[in-house]
Amino acid sequence: MMCVNRRLPFLAAAIDSVLGQTFRDFDFYIIANDCDEELWGFLQSYQDSRLRIYRTQIGQLSFNLNFGLNLISDGYVLRMDADDICLPDRLEFTKKYLAEMNYPDVLGGAAILIDENDMEIGHLTVARTNREIRSLLWRQCPMIHPTCAINVKSVFALRGYLGGFMSEDYDLWLRASRDPGFVFCNADRPLIKYRLSSGQTRGHVLGYSEVAGYMLREFLIEGSRRFFAATILALAKRYLRTKKR
Repeated sequence: MMCVNRRLPFLAAAIDSVLGQTFRDFDFYIIANDCDEELWGFLQSYQDSRLRIYRTQIGQLSFNLNFGLNLISDGYVLRMDADDICLPDRLEFTKKYLAEMNYPDVLGGAAILIDENDMEIGHLTVARTNREIRSLLWRQCPMIHPTCAINVKSVFALRGYLGGFMSEDYDLWLRASRDPGFVFCNADRPLIKYRLSSGQTRGHVLGYSEVAGYMLREFLIEGSRRFFAATILALAKRYLRTKKR
């Protein structure tokens, strides 16, 4: 499932990387939210029976993720962003690894970092086990959202994505971690090429502000000192690292 609201220069490559998977038995949901006619016409130009293209009027990612999940309704959904690239065997590997790991609630993976010219510039590594991932949640988001395969019913049990214009996934994982039966897992191999570009909103004041709010919420719910420390850390990042207002 991909949500998109504008025709980015990398969109065609992102879509093609999904349609070109070695495993071919899947449906590809694209939710075009608050899009213009140019983007809608571009999406309609694809002739592939696996594509399921929908349009909404609401330009808010959490809503459109929930909209897509409601359409899919069961099984696993693999997230995809409109500027990243799926490695060719992502779906094939994920299908096998989900079975090997006894079908966790969410399975993510590592990523190769690329720039605007598709050049590899680094790697994102991940903690692998449920215990390791949970131990990191108070100070960083240990799941790379566009690598994730998520059990749809597990998200429904959490009442879906609840908010955040830039950090809706972090909010979801924090709420999921309150359930001791929710199982996190990461594969120790890249599943996507994750693009870093000048048009992204990394370091935006809104993102840090949202995370500070999540951490304060978790502190008030759990009374854990680590979430109090995380609130202070997020506030510090908001004032020391932000680049936009």
